[in-house]
Amino acid sequence: MFKRSIVFLYLLFFTGCALMHPPGSFERKETKVSPRDKILKRLESNAAGNKPVLEGSVGVLSFKDQGEETGLGLAATEFFTSNLSLVDEFNLIDMSYSYILEAELSAFSPEKKQQALRAEQVVTGFVTISGGALFVHGLYRREETENYNELAMLEGAESDFFRLVADLGIRFLENNGMIVTQEMADRFYTIPTENLQAYILYAKGRQAEAVFDYAGASAAYQAASEADPDFDQAEKGSSRMEQQIAAAVDVPVETSTPAETEDLFTNPTEQPPSMEEQSVPSTSSTGTVTIEVELP
Repeated sequence: MFKRSIVFLYLLFFTGCALMHPPGSFERKETKVSPRDKILKRLESNAAGNKPVLEGSVGVLSFKDQGEETGLGLAATEFFTSNLSLVDEFNLIDMSYSYILEAELSAFSPEKKQQALRAEQVVTGFVTISGGALFVHGLYRREETENYNELAMLEGAESDFFRLVADLGIRFLENNGMIVTQEMADRFYTIPTENLQAYILYAKGRQAEAVFDYAGASAAYQAASEADPDFDQAEKGSSRMEQQIAAAVDVPVETSTPAETEDLFTNPTEQPPSMEEQSVPSTSSTGTVTIEVELP
């Protein structure tokens, strides 16, 4: 009888331990996923699957410097994108997806890149300085085309930079059958700063912010503000990064992938985005702030 009692107590003890500490195979393991990795996984998933394109969607890939690395290609990307965000007829894919796609999946074909973005059409181009002249070359690709088609090749002086990029934006609207009103043209041709170097620095900040490098974005915005103390967008960018860096200390990293039904395009707002939104504010040439919300 005594031996049975001891055996019973041993069984009770080990059963209790098992309940308190289940085997490792039954433990719930949470893997922290960074915002950048989450977007990369979605891009890879989109490229590997047969997901339909998103109606009215436009993806903008970086305009490249041809020849000398001047930073004008990145500046053209920012100005073209910010102008395009003013047009209600288009749904602009978050630039976080474009920049991460180009950084991590650059070997993708044009078709694969468009599939990864799930965009109806993609726009990109080149900026070249040659013989004292500035050339802005725009390209676009739709679903039914195999490679990029020429949108326009525009030429002017370096001082014409903003006008040339605005011209390219107008050509894109017309290429999509839109009638450009005087009001829209005025907004496209509004110059954000007279200091082109300040705008290049600002564009570098926008790119860094899009890939969640808030420290790099803050440094670029501050440099842009120093180059042009009256550049309001750069000042707002610096303030936004201060808030993001401060908030990052208290905001937990997501441990799961959100549902695929989230909003994905641009919606007007005057508030900076939280990290949970996984979105990057796009400042238009008129100073209006929009939020580019993540792609499903």
